[in-house]
Order: sequence, then structure tokens, then C-alpha cells
Amino acid sequence: MGQVYEESVYQDEAAVLNETALTPQDQLRLQWQQQPGAIPFIRQKNLLDQHAELVAYAKTAPPSGWQTPVLFALQGLALVALIVSLLNWQLTRHAGKLEDEITALHAAVQNETQRQEEIIAATEAEIRRISNSSKPSFKLHLSDVPLTREQALAALNHSLEDSRASEEQYKTNMAARERRLLAKQSAMAVANSGSPLVFSLAFILAAGLVGRN
Repeated sequence: MGQVYEESVYQDEAAVLNETALTPQDQLRLQWQQQPGAIPFIRQKNLLDQHAELVAYAKTAPPSGWQTPVLFALQGLALVALIVSLLNWQLTRHAGKLEDEITALHAAVQNETQRQEEIIAATEAEIRRISNSSKPSFKLHLSDVPLTREQALAALNHSLEDSRASEEQYKTNMAARERRLLAKQSAMAVANSGSPLVFSLAFILAAGLVGRN
């Protein structure tokens, strides 16, 4: 075991000696190859953090995929703008006038649904009362004249069907309106949150044109 330890120490010392024998340009390329990940921006940032003393040699012998300081800074700007846009979208997508409209719509739907459910429940109770009653005629608010049992039940069942159909139609209309509001809200949130990213991309394009000229 002692022999294995000695061999390991000798190998580490040899690796250090071999690395110190390399030129700064070779050391830069070696460190670049050892950086994890497939995204050049992340690899370059890690190398800058770990071996800032080697960056100066990238001017004479840049590794494959190495970005110039201007391009590296612009990529960082675009990345920061993207993160800011996502955070802005997360914070603002459920705020503003449209969110107030959606909240008011929910309250209105709840109140109207409760009102219609009460009407349906009252009609069903009236149907049960007439069905269990022994009287020959009944006075309903649906008719100005008394109705027989069959006429009263027919009128109440027709009213019950109308109430249920009206309730379903109302829910369908309100659901469609809510979808339109949500789509508009999402579009506005994306548009507003994308301002930092659009500005950064415009800045990058302008910088590219200036650099090319």
C-alpha cells in the first residue's frame, strides 16, 4: 500500500511539473479543455473565475470556442436580460387591470350560479309538493289561472329545463370570456416582460454592426 501511495505522489508531482512546463497559451488551452459543460459561455466564465491570470494569453492563442471580451459581455447581457424578463413575467402576469376583471368575473359567476341554483332547487321542491298533493288544481306564478296537476307539473318541468339550459349557457359564455381575458393577459405580460430582452438584443445587434464597420 505504501508503494501505491508513493507512486500516486510521484504521478501527481509529475503532472504538476508537466503542467508548469507548458507555456501559458498551452495551459490556457488545457484548462479550457478541462472545463465541464457544452456551453462555451459557461466554460469561459468558469475559466475566468478559476484562472483569471491566463485570460491575457487568449488574445494571441484563443482556444476553440473562446469569445472576445465584447461578445462575452454581450452574451452575459442577453442572459441577464432573459432572466430579468422571466422574473418580471412571473411577478406581473397576475397583476393589473385584467387581473381585476378576471377576479370580478369569478365573483359574478359565483353569485349568478348560486342564484340560478336556488331557482332550480325551488322549482324541484315545487314539483315534489304538487306530486305529493291531493288537490285537483294549483295556482302557480307561471300562470294567471289555476292549473290541473298535469298542467302544473308540465309547466314546472319546462321551467326547470329552461333554468338548467340557461345556467349551462351562462357558464359557457363566462368561461369563453375568461379564456379571452387570460389570453390577453398572457400576451400583455409577455410583451411587457420582454422589454429588457428586446433592448438587449437590439443593443447586441447595434454593437455587432458598429464592430463590423
